[in-house]
Amino acid sequence: MQFSATISGVWLVCGVFLALLPLSSAHAGTLEIHGSTTVAKEILAPLAPAFEKETGTTLKLHGTGTVQGMVALLQRKVDVAMVDESLEDALLSARKSALKQGMTLAVPEHLMYHEIARDRMLVVVNRHNPVVHLTRSQLKDIHTGKIANWQAVGGENLAVRVIIRHAGSGSRSVFQKLVMGGEEYAKGVQEAGSTRLLLDLVSQAKGGIGVVSATFFAQHAGMAKFIEAPLLTRPLGLVTIREPSSEVRELIDYARAGVK
Repeated sequence: MQFSATISGVWLVCGVFLALLPLSSAHAGTLEIHGSTTVAKEILAPLAPAFEKETGTTLKLHGTGTVQGMVALLQRKVDVAMVDESLEDALLSARKSALKQGMTLAVPEHLMYHEIARDRMLVVVNRHNPVVHLTRSQLKDIHTGKIANWQAVGGENLAVRVIIRHAGSGSRSVFQKLVMGGEEYAKGVQEAGSTRLLLDLVSQAKGGIGVVSATFFAQHAGMAKFIEAPLLTRPLGLVTIREPSSEVRELIDYARAGVK
């Protein structure tokens, strides 16, 4: 089934327009939003107190992962989902997940993608790892298991320990698409239920390697180091079915202004 997507970048927000039209407090209520932990923790949670004070709308953020957020939206359990990849990729991931669970998701017409920011993804390794640069090809071979020792890329004679996010994470699927060409991760890679846990594991394992949001890394820079690698970016956004409600529209505008 075909669907249409409306994608708006953060650069389309006009600060003067927002200044002339202050947020209204007439829409008091609660917005329950499921999906990407990156969007929840790095974009919306920091803005929530001020947004709630100005609008009277309470945000209930559930960082369940992009896939679960999309599944909840398509099942009409929520009115808006947080995603950290494109609409097409998020939808594909959700449908694959549903099929594995024996479910069929009906895709409604007029799904709308509201981009609120762009995020850079960083390749991080243990602080004691002497490697400072990896090519796209090397990254692919490391994550697919073709390279299993750091010595193959100029490092020490040390086993590579790949740590990835859990299934359903947007960052995991984006990296798999952009760097690995859709190939599967090597058997034996370790899954982390959160970005913080991934960074913890990389900091503890001398041979560790993972991928994290640049915004998150900036808040925990002492735990690991990032290495020079091909530029990897992804959109962060909210997805609605048809036009968003007034409360969701206020949140979209507020988030876009807040990440400038």
